[in-house]
Formats: sequence, C-alpha cells, structure tokens
Amino acid sequence: MKIARLYKYLSINHPGVWPYRRQLLVDRSLYFSDPTNFNDPLDCNIASAASLKGALHKCRVFCLSGEEHDDYLMFAHYADGHRGFRLTFEVDMDKTLDEIGVLGRGQLVKYVPHFPPDFDMSNVHQSLLMKLKCWEYEKEYRIFAVENNNLKYDKNALVEVAFGCRMDPDFEPVIRSWVSQGGHQRPIFRRVIMANKPDGFEYEDA
Repeated sequence: MKIARLYKYLSINHPGVWPYRRQLLVDRSLYFSDPTNFNDPLDCNIASAASLKGALHKCRVFCLSGEEHDDYLMFAHYADGHRGFRLTFEVDMDKTLDEIGVLGRGQLVKYVPHFPPDFDMSNVHQSLLMKLKCWEYEKEYRIFAVENNNLKYDKNALVEVAFGCRMDPDFEPVIRSWVSQGGHQRPIFRRVIMANKPDGFEYEDA
C-alpha cells in the first residue's frame, strides 16, 4: 500500500467562492478551472505548444500540492494570506485505475529551468505538466478534465481540515458544517498558530 497525501489550499473570505467550497466539501465534487485564468500566464499556454490546433485551451484543471511543498508559502499565496484553510487528502496509489478514484488520477508537475523550443502532437500534453523552477515550492499535482465534470471523490479521502492563522473565526463553523453534510468519515480539524520555532508556525487541534 502506497499512501500519498495531497493538499488543497483555499480562500474563503469572498462570497463568490462559497459555492465552490461548498461543492468541494458537501458534494465531494471537484471543480475544474480554466487554465487561461491561472496566475502564471505561461501555465498551460506555452506559445509553441498552444499553436497546435488549440489543443491546450480545451483542458480544465484541478490543482493540489504533493507532499514536499512549502506549506507556509502555499497558505500565503493560495489561502488568502493565511485567511483561508487547507484540505488534506489521502490516496492509495497502489490501487488499480478502477479503484483509485479521481484524486489518484493526477500527475505531478515537472519544474524546468526553461521550456523546450517546441512540442509536437505526440507530446503536446507534456506542456500541461511543465512549469518554470520559480514555482517549485508548490510541488503541484494536477488532475485534468476536458470539461468541468464535477467528478466526485470518496468519503474516506479527506483526512484533515486546517484553518489558517488569520481566518475569520466565523467561517470555522460553516466549514465544519460543510464537512459534516458531506459525510466525510475521517477528517480531524487543526489550526495554524504562530510559534517561536525555526519555521515560525505550528498546528494545534481545533
């Protein structure tokens, strides 16, 4: 059994994101983003590859982080400056494709010092899994869909919910309620706190 942990950092302050957060927790359904809206303009849009029949513009992406990511920076950059929260999922990577579920069907991004000069149709999909080294702290793991199919994940996959150190406490019972409504079987709740430690923070039970 090879258990992998995957992490999703989420903002919560803006009402416009609430339906997506609720969908992810209550419906246990992934939502896939349009890569043309990513914060890196080169992401999924490498010029040499994007010219190939528009193949890259049809994909939708659900992004997580693998195990060796920079937790503090990910909270800062993708959870609204530590005002959001983090979900931790576990996936048994030794299961077959039929058994593994949607969370196990992704791939890790490869970080490169520069992009290759060209792609052809036999390897154009590799550009979807390639980013410059400056993004390496993310250790990104991507799941792809042609459309936003709202694929569901298993009720045993979510193992932890961690609240950012700046998160408005009024959001905590809302998130707990969504987790309960989603029928999740395993999650524990934790909270980030500032601490006199080399990395400056730690977790406590919430």
